Amino acid sequence: MKINSDISKLAGLDKQSEKVSQSGPSFSQRMKSAVLEVNNKQHFADKSIENVIQNKTGIHEGMLAIQEADISFRLLVQVRAKAMEAYKEIMHMPV
Repeated sequence: MKINSDISKLAGLDKQSEKVSQSGPSFSQRMKSAVLEVNNKQHFADKSIENVIQNKTGIHEGMLAIQEADISFRLLVQVRAKAMEAYKEIMHMPV
């Protein structure tokens, strides 16, 4: 009864996926929050540049804010690229 065991395995996977989805935020929610976080870091970097120009803060703080925003943006772009690559692979799978 290989078919019955395969079906029971699939049913178990379905139950496991329900548990995972209930335990935390979905992928889209995580991506939305990541985009908002990167956006906030970009705004903070812009304000830091203005503060450096106005001599309110030092150049080091401004450069740190810029680098942090740049690194977080690059990471977000890489995650997006990997997600798109995975999506394309799934779409090319035979049914």
